[in-house]
Formats: sequence, C-alpha cells, structure tokens
Amino acid sequence: MNDLLLRWMIRITLALYGLLLARQLMGWQADSRLVRWCWTLGFVALVGHFLTAYAHLGWSHGAVLAHTARETERVIGWRFSGGVWGNYLFALCWGLETVRQWRRDDRLVRTSVWTYCLHGYLLLVVVNGAIVFAKGPVRAVTLFVCLLLGFLFVRRWLRDRWRKTPLVGPLLSAGRERQNGSGRGD
Repeated sequence: MNDLLLRWMIRITLALYGLLLARQLMGWQADSRLVRWCWTLGFVALVGHFLTAYAHLGWSHGAVLAHTARETERVIGWRFSGGVWGNYLFALCWGLETVRQWRRDDRLVRTSVWTYCLHGYLLLVVVNGAIVFAKGPVRAVTLFVCLLLGFLFVRRWLRDRWRKTPLVGPLLSAGRERQNGSGRGD
C-alpha cells in the first residue's frame, strides 16, 4: 500500500505539472483559480510523496540518503545521495511558485529568468526521476509526454518567431496578451 501511494502521489504531481505546461504552450487562457489550484494540488501531492517515502524508510533522513545512494549506484554505477537535496530544491521551487500563484504576484511572471529557471529545473528533475530512475511503463509514458511538450514548445516558439512578435516571457508572446485583452497596450 505504501509503495502504491508513493508512486501515485508523484504521478499526480507530474500529471498536473504536464497539464500546466501544455496549457501555457498551447496558449490556452485558463481561469487563474484553476491554475492556482493545479499548482497547489501538485504541491500537496509532492509533499505527500515525500512524507510517504519518509514513512516507508522509518522517518530517517539517513535511510533516505542511503536509499538514494543505492538507487543512484544501481542506475549509473556511482554511489551518490545528493539527489535528495535536489528533490528538496524541487519542492522549494514548486512551493514558491504555489505561493506566488496565491499572492498573484506578477512581478516574477514578467521575469523570464525566473520562469526559465523554474521550468528548466522542474523538467530536469522530472526527466531524472521519471525517465532515468523509473522502471516499467512509466518511463515510456513520461518520455512521450516530454517529447510532446518539447514539440509544443518548438511549435510555439516557431509560430511566435514567424510572426516576429516580441516575447514577453518564455511561453507567452506580447501579441497573444494584447489579443486576449490582458496586455498593457490596450
């Protein structure tokens, strides 16, 4: 039961993140409440994943480090437990974005450096956790979703480049914002 809960908590997290990215890349305008709740539910599932993992390993940080080192050695042949700290950073980034969503703080949204760093790091952890270290069909599903998101990103980037529309952020163009009535040029 514990192992099943552990796996489904992270699957829920990743599914919500994939939906959030796809929504942005497709240019769909969603109610900000829906976006906030997706970030929040994903964060709750992520924290649930961590708590389930700790419960599974006897609530011992040392046991978590040792388990991570064994898994890393199994996959890449190098005993390394630093991935635990990368997962903590993943949770911190997700949590900060969740708080930003609830505060409706648009200062960071307009800062493409934050958006690139956030999504770049989240995707790095997703690829490592759900493709490199995963077993079974989860690898294929995650790889397919990542390739699909990559295709959507390139399609969006080419479309915006073809239109010669200046980018406001990494995923939204200035033309799209004005078109939907949310740009400052109205």
